[in-house]
Amino acid sequence: MLLDKISLAASEASENNGRPVLGCIKVTKDKTTGTDGHILIEIANQTMQDDEFPLTSNCTPLVLRDNESILINAKDAVKIAKTIPKRSPLPILENAQLCQGNGSLPVITTDLDSPTVHQIKPGEGTFPNTDIVWPKGTPMIEIGVNLKLLSKLVHCLQSAGVEIARLSIYDALTAIKVDNVRPTDRKVSGLIMPYRS
Repeated sequence: MLLDKISLAASEASENNGRPVLGCIKVTKDKTTGTDGHILIEIANQTMQDDEFPLTSNCTPLVLRDNESILINAKDAVKIAKTIPKRSPLPILENAQLCQGNGSLPVITTDLDSPTVHQIKPGEGTFPNTDIVWPKGTPMIEIGVNLKLLSKLVHCLQSAGVEIARLSIYDALTAIKVDNVRPTDRKVSGLIMPYRS
């Protein structure tokens, strides 16, 4: 099984807030999921076949079947991602190869000159059933937002002391209003324009 930096980015949402399993990402054959109990991200795994990955150390690629998963500690995921080559003339090398192991999970990255073998301990516990929290049905409104601008607005609001905000969405073409919600706070408001493709 191959994981790229995009799938491993699910570790950004994982945080052990007294529940060690939330300090892990859950990897299935189709997706990688991270959550801290407040935010959740699911990233579809890339579909590149791992039979072209240059194996070292007599590694047998890990194969996850339907309803199988493995937990990887978010800190290990960050370490693995740092050893994946940024740009490679061979796209297959922009991945980490998960291998079968006895008690540990060997994960290999390589630039062909210097392979790195991470021996990580799979996470333990039962990952939350995140499928039940995804909204069902048709959304009432869908709005595109430039994430760099949203991040900038959030930073501005946090700098002004806002910790909890209310989003007011009027329609798909009107600016989204963001206000602080605590009545004792000074009034702080912001707007972000919807992204128009």
